[in-house]
Amino acid sequence: MTHPALSGDLENSMISKVLTEFMIDLAAAMARDDYETRRKRQAQGIQKAKALGKYQGRKPDLQLRENVALLLSEGKSWSQIQHLLGCSRSTIAKVKKSGAV
Repeated sequence: MTHPALSGDLENSMISKVLTEFMIDLAAAMARDDYETRRKRQAQGIQKAKALGKYQGRKPDLQLRENVALLLSEGKSWSQIQHLLGCSRSTIAKVKKSGAV
């Protein structure tokens, strides 16, 4: 048998388990570090664009909001609107709150 756990060698099995857990922890730490670096760089880019007056932010999808308002006025449920338009409940809430209905 080639696998240590099957051969009954408890010491090799424990070492293998510890090494596997270490590798998983290391990969998770590297992924987290990469995520934080990307978020920091994105924030720096946005801050720089704002300072230059070039930052516009994400524009709302006016056509989607118009369709949500239409379906709300027809009395459709939020779940039906989500299914039909593929939008989030927060988008529906924003349209309803804005008084477009």
